[in-house]
Amino acid sequence: MPTPVLDVARPFIRLGARLYFRIRFEGTEHIPAAGPLLIVPNHVTYSDPVLVSIPVRRPVHYMAWNALFHIPGLAWLIRRLRAFPRFKVGVGSQADRLLDPTRTLGCRTSAFRGDLI
Repeated sequence: MPTPVLDVARPFIRLGARLYFRIRFEGTEHIPAAGPLLIVPNHVTYSDPVLVSIPVRRPVHYMAWNALFHIPGLAWLIRRLRAFPRFKVGVGSQADRLLDPTRTLGCRTSAFRGDLI
């Protein structure tokens, strides 16, 4: 699913993050342009998916808390930003289907707690 809003907003988000959070991106030259990629940031804020996506120049699909998909409006928005509910993890799940040689998957480390698998 294309997300042109992210591509247009990316420079402004990057500038805002640099000014407000004093964020710097180091090692971005090591992000592969193709092939499998798993992004697992140390989850600090709810803005992590947006901030982590700034230097990644390829589509990132995020596992998100399934309760967010029950909030009208927000569910529509986060689906457009390539998020999917994490209530089902394992063989045959959406996460499993996204882990192929052409996809990028982002998730929080807490997404792998035992109660979710």
